[in-house]
This record gives sequence, C-alpha cells and structure tokens, in this order.
Amino acid sequence: MNKLSILFLFVSISAYSQQTITLNEMISMTLEKNYQIQIYRIENQILDNQNTAGNAGMLPTISADGTASMDVKNSELNFFSGDSRSGKNAQSTTLSGAVRLDYTVFDGFAMFANKDRLNYLAQIGAQETKYLVEQTIADISRLYSQLIMSHDIVELHQQSLDISRFRYRIALKQKEIGSINALELYQAEMDFNSDSIALLNAKWAVEDLQIQINRMLRNDSITKWTPVKESMELQGIGNEEAIQKDAIANNNYLQRRQMEELLAEANLRIEESARYPQVNLFGSYGYSKQMNEVGFTESSLTYGPGFGVTVRMNLYDGGKVNNRIENSQLETEIATLSRIDYENLIKTELHRLLSIYHNLLLNKNLLEKNLQWATKTIEIAEEQYNAGTISGFDFRQNQLSVIQINMQLINLMNQLRQTEMDVRRITGKMVE
Repeated sequence: MNKLSILFLFVSISAYSQQTITLNEMISMTLEKNYQIQIYRIENQILDNQNTAGNAGMLPTISADGTASMDVKNSELNFFSGDSRSGKNAQSTTLSGAVRLDYTVFDGFAMFANKDRLNYLAQIGAQETKYLVEQTIADISRLYSQLIMSHDIVELHQQSLDISRFRYRIALKQKEIGSINALELYQAEMDFNSDSIALLNAKWAVEDLQIQINRMLRNDSITKWTPVKESMELQGIGNEEAIQKDAIANNNYLQRRQMEELLAEANLRIEESARYPQVNLFGSYGYSKQMNEVGFTESSLTYGPGFGVTVRMNLYDGGKVNNRIENSQLETEIATLSRIDYENLIKTELHRLLSIYHNLLLNKNLLEKNLQWATKTIEIAEEQYNAGTISGFDFRQNQLSVIQINMQLINLMNQLRQTEMDVRRITGKMVE
C-alpha cells in the first residue's frame, strides 16, 4: 500500500459530518428516540389506568334498564256468568323501567387484596420501564467509553506514526551520507508503513463504533461523534458496605423481586377469601305501566323501591379452595426464596467488582509511573538516534515500549469506566 492510498483512505474515513457530544447529551438523544422505551411507558400507563378501586371490586355497581312493548291480539273471553267479550286486533301496551344498585360489602377481604395486587402490577410495570431505561443507558455508556478509548488509540498511533516519520527522514539523510546501509533504511520504511496501517485500522475501529452509535441513536445520517472525555471522568465507587446498602435499597431488579413477593402474598389473600362468606346488598326502584283494550283490567301502574341482602358461603367444593390456597402458599415461598437468592447474588457480584476495581487502580498507578520513564526514554532515544549513537532497531524497541504501555493504560481506563458503570447499575444509580 503506497502513501497516496493511505492518505486517500484517511480522507474517506474523515469525510462524514463531525459533532462533539457529551455523554449526557448522547443518553438524552438515545432515550428520546428509543421506541421500545416508549412502548413500555404506554403499557405502564395501561397498568396505572387499571389500578382503580372499581376494578378491585370495592365500589358498587348501578344499572338501569327499560322496556316498551306492544301486543296486538284477537281474543274471546267467556265468563261463568254467561257473559262474553271478544276483541279483534286488541292492543296491549307495557312500559317498564328500573334502576338497580348492587354492592358487595364483604368478600373475605378479597377486594383489598385485589387493590394491592393491581398496585403491585403497576409498580412492576414501572420497574420494567426503569430497567429498560437503565439497560439502554448502560449500553450507550459502554459505547461512549469505547469511543473514548478508540479515539485515544487513534491519537496514540498518530503519535507513533509521527515518531516513525521522524526516524524515516533521519534514515534517509543517513543513507545519503553513507552512515547506514540500505537494510536499516528499508527497516525504517517498513516500520513507518506498519504504523500507518495500525493508524488506519484504529480509525476503522472508530468508524465501526460510529455506525453502532448512530444505529442506537436512530440517526439516519452517518454522523462522526467526537466524545468529551471530561464528561466520563472516573468518579470512584465507595466502600463495600455503602454500595451494598445502596444496592439492597435501590437495585431495580431486586425491587421487582420484592414486588413479586408481595404480589404472591396478595394472590394468597385472594384465594383465602373464599373461606369467608360473601355479603351483598342490593336495592332497586322500578316503574311499570300496562294498558289493555280487552281483558280483566283496562290499565295498571306499579312503582316503588325494593331492597335486600344476600349471603353466600361455600361449604364444600371438593377441596378446590384448599388446593388453590396451598399452591399460592408455595408460590409465595418461591418468590421469597428468589428474592433472598438475588440479594446474595448482588452482594457477591459487588464484592467481585470492588476487588477488580481496586486491582485496576493499583495497575493504573504502576502503568502511569512506567509511562513517565518510557516517555523520557523515547526522548533520549530520539536524541541518540539523531546523533547516530544508537541503531534503528534499538530506537524501535523504545518506541514499541511506549506504545505498549500507553495501550495498556488506555484499555485499563476503559475497564475502570466499565466497572464503575456496572456498580452504578447494580446500586440503582444509573438513572440519575
């Protein structure tokens, strides 16, 4: 690959529109355009709408009905007295209407358990939406962190290419005056080309991340995003006792397990209500008027209220109630064990992440010290190579040492950011 081709590819990669963006700005754009989150929020609104006292059976029902009917009949009536009466096409008209109220005043406390159940379902729906938001923020934050890392790698390879260009130019001059042979010049040019390829690959890696980010942002255009490293500085994660306390109190998935446990208990109370009697009150007000052209009465009118009470209790149903109650008790026990298991899982995972984080910090301090010495070493190597006191091979070894330390530090910083994000997600602080 000649230098003109490499230059053309660099220009092609950089041809897209560029825009600087912070992490919070990218998160806002992602949440705004995420259709799955919008769907979850609408479904959660449906659950909120269903969470009413009426749906729980706590309110009375009122109904009204009315009837208007007309009969046309031929009739002939013969009485014991010898009289008779007949009618042809005689009409009979009836008008009636009623308003009825039914109210369950006691159902074994099932209505209260049903209200709790609807409330828990609404909270679970809200937690599912929050979980999706947290996961989306975590995904875009990981991409943003990788974008920072990729930009740092591009910058590192660019610096390495500048050093190789310096070495190649010195080698050309040394070859002209005969102080080095052709082998060293070819080696300098090969190293320059290798660094050019490394830079090209690093830029392609950035381009691939740009595509992933634009896809997640639902962005039709191919925008080249430039991250702001300061918007994702390391924040620390605190001590183990504090983060475990935050996780138990705020972890979204654990809160869902807790709601599922409460939901199982509400279902158990609903099943247990079948052991109690059910008391219903009813009341009505009716009106009825009938008009006849033939018959015993010419017209009749009735109206007025009616009311009463019904009591129903299941005495025996083949053990079905007991079976449902027993199964509900087992489901409650499963929900409790599931919550306890996830609490233990959270504590174990946080302990692991904290250990990883502290180990990464120790490595970071050591790498930063090594980088200081390696930077001074390459500066000295440049001076010595320019003076002709060291070979191109020795110079390259110093250069590779700096690249390796920088690469380790860049990867380590990305791991630290990722670990902090994992801790914030588990402790419920991702959405803040």
